[in-house]
Amino acid sequence: MIDAAIVGLGRWGKGFLESVQGRSRRIRFVRGVDTVPDVARGLAARHGFKPSSDLAEALADPAVQALVLVTPHSLHREQVVACALAGRHVFCEKPLALTKADAQIMIAACARAGVVLGVGHNRRLWPSMQRLGRAVEGGELGQILHLEGHFSNEHSNKVSGGWRLSPGESPGGGMTGAGLHVLDAFIHLAGPVRRVHAQLLERKPAPAPLDTVSAIYEFANGASGRRRNTGESTSSARTARQRLSAKTNSCCTARRRSGSASNPSTRCARSWKCSPTPSKRGPRSRFPRRRCWRPWRRSRLQSDPSSPMQR
Repeated sequence: MIDAAIVGLGRWGKGFLESVQGRSRRIRFVRGVDTVPDVARGLAARHGFKPSSDLAEALADPAVQALVLVTPHSLHREQVVACALAGRHVFCEKPLALTKADAQIMIAACARAGVVLGVGHNRRLWPSMQRLGRAVEGGELGQILHLEGHFSNEHSNKVSGGWRLSPGESPGGGMTGAGLHVLDAFIHLAGPVRRVHAQLLERKPAPAPLDTVSAIYEFANGASGRRRNTGESTSSARTARQRLSAKTNSCCTARRRSGSASNPSTRCARSWKCSPTPSKRGPRSRFPRRRCWRPWRRSRLQSDPSSPMQR
């Protein structure tokens, strides 16, 4: 069992806390840190950990083996480096950093200290993405030529204030937080990016901002990519989609959910779909068969507000 401290007990930090405390057999939180002391004390009384208002207190606690950072993006570099210097393993919510230089400093600090640095790209672990990764690695799709990704969400309706709306914390608009999942999927499937051209168009300022991000990628392996991100102020659904085009086949994964906080309803729009396979009905057949793989059809999401997909 890993005894950890969680730093940042806001909306997302509370989700971490409620998902882990008393439920996991691998990790538990023995200390919680928040800059608002009353928040830390209130959650400590309910979840059984020591409250703190300063990261230094958690780093000085010999009972703390690792730290989970659920804090504003701009604080990540300073906090990760402090954890490394204290010899503590650290899990940092995404985005790891807002600049490449900051990310390199953080990675180097953890490497020198010999501690593990984890980043919260949780959607890479979805069953559909794991299956797609194995298909790419195993050559089932042939040579990957092109990737496309799209992510739209209604977060601007849910987060009406706070640090996330600051341009300094979200310089990439809707891509900085939620849209980053698609970029991580691209790197997971196609490897490092060699070159990128992107634009951010802001249509409506905060509160409830509306912006779009478009980007074209060239990967080091020669593949190309295109992604779109829309931070919508009026959308009632969230869509995440990745599509790959290969020399011999193509596949896509998609997730769509609809509903509201008062009436949640979740459905799987299309978990896995492949392009037509050669027909087995002879050369005269006009319409080839389609092959559809649904490796996690039985585990479709339920309308459970506590599910990670609902948060």
